[in-house]
Amino acid sequence: MPAVPTPSYITADEVKAQSKIAALIALQNPDINSMIETAEDQIDAYVGPQPHHPEDDNLDRVFPRTVDYERTNDGDDRDTAVMPYKVMRATLRQVEFLYRNWWPTRATAEMPTNKAITDQDIGGDGGYSVSYAHGGVDFSAATLCDDSKALLEGFRSRWAGLSLSHPDDR
Repeated sequence: MPAVPTPSYITADEVKAQSKIAALIALQNPDINSMIETAEDQIDAYVGPQPHHPEDDNLDRVFPRTVDYERTNDGDDRDTAVMPYKVMRATLRQVEFLYRNWWPTRATAEMPTNKAITDQDIGGDGGYSVSYAHGGVDFSAATLCDDSKALLEGFRSRWAGLSLSHPDDR
């Protein structure tokens, strides 16, 4: 089994410095790293493939992309890869989401999902039914919290596979 990539979108110390969830801050760094690794997997699945920055060694992750480099007053330093601010913040929000919705029951619970609901019905007899947007089929979007999705707007890959057929094959 391949090794899980080292967290690179945000560090455990950065999570502790930026989060307002006291119990999350109190966790040991290896526990926070476990949630960061999961959050990064989910973000990568959501944004899809991107051209990776040639100077970054963590090729198992999507970010930093070729367009994510340091910009200086003297010009561009394209050799220095940087993590986009919104990706770092989206990772923090996803770690907080995982902590609140999965971490306490991680040994027995599946990963939490966050699907947009279009219709909900609670009957008088206690029956319950729900309809999800788009049939709830986009699993990569369903695993991210709304705050992360909002921050990652514009980062999603627009690549799509093409299927070609010969015009004479009818």
